[in-house]
Amino acid sequence: MNGAYRHTQIGWLTLTVAGLMALLLGPALYAAEITLGLWGLGAVLVLLVAVFGSLTVAVDDEQVLVRFGSGLLKKRIPLADVRRFEAVRNPWYYGWGWRLYPGGVLYNVSGLDAVELVLHGGKRLRIGTNEPKELALALETRLGKPEALSEEEMLVHRRTTRISLAIFGGVMVFIVAGLAILFHYQMQPPSVRVTDGVFRVKGAVYSAEVPLKDVVAVTLEPGLPRIISRSNGFSLAGTLRGNFQVARLGHGKLFVEANHPPYMLVRMRRSFVFVNFESPEQTRVVFAGLEKNWHEVNAPSP
Repeated sequence: MNGAYRHTQIGWLTLTVAGLMALLLGPALYAAEITLGLWGLGAVLVLLVAVFGSLTVAVDDEQVLVRFGSGLLKKRIPLADVRRFEAVRNPWYYGWGWRLYPGGVLYNVSGLDAVELVLHGGKRLRIGTNEPKELALALETRLGKPEALSEEEMLVHRRTTRISLAIFGGVMVFIVAGLAILFHYQMQPPSVRVTDGVFRVKGAVYSAEVPLKDVVAVTLEPGLPRIISRSNGFSLAGTLRGNFQVARLGHGKLFVEANHPPYMLVRMRRSFVFVNFESPEQTRVVFAGLEKNWHEVNAPSP
């Protein structure tokens, strides 16, 4: 129709996140020769950009249309259902995408500006836009000046918002506490055992099991080779756990404290495991036991 409003906002945040994921994860997956992971990453990034790379908002005499990217996700809001509207500013923690926010549903791909719609029945929708005044004007042209909420409705809204924020805060505390616990256990020394002819290393997340008959060498090294990349692992303050690529050895697993030599090196034909502890004496004791078991397993039959 003539005078219909239509605007597309580019999701710069989405594009930035996709670009960083490609730059940070792509080379690591390629170096580790994880082909399936590389294809999976590409598929996720293409889908992310296709769905959340832009947000189009259109207003005509009958409805408000909100469409993400290529149109895979979209929402139609009949104007007859809209009771009031206003330009608002989102706190950063409301986030982006198609998601819940305290008191309603948010559609946003970038920035903090939005227009909030209050529907008959009290449901709230926030439409992210870098043209909040223009979108509000388009709605006002068709709906007239927005009516004010009654005092009772304002009280209900404030109460709902407080409850939603409390739930959100609780979830965030739970997530942060969970991450803190995970980091704590990741920093703990691994469990190292040899049972039934198998060398086992177990950490909080990463582990390794190597039959001693597949081991070609067990040595005690004074230093670590240069680490080229981390393909799937944990690294913090010299504590290394998981899968890494290192110079001269290729891809293998590290369970080490980088600043506490020496280091046990268990080598297979195509991989390796590095293990040590903060106590050099503990590393030497464990190494002696491992070396003894390895020689026993690989001793020639009489």
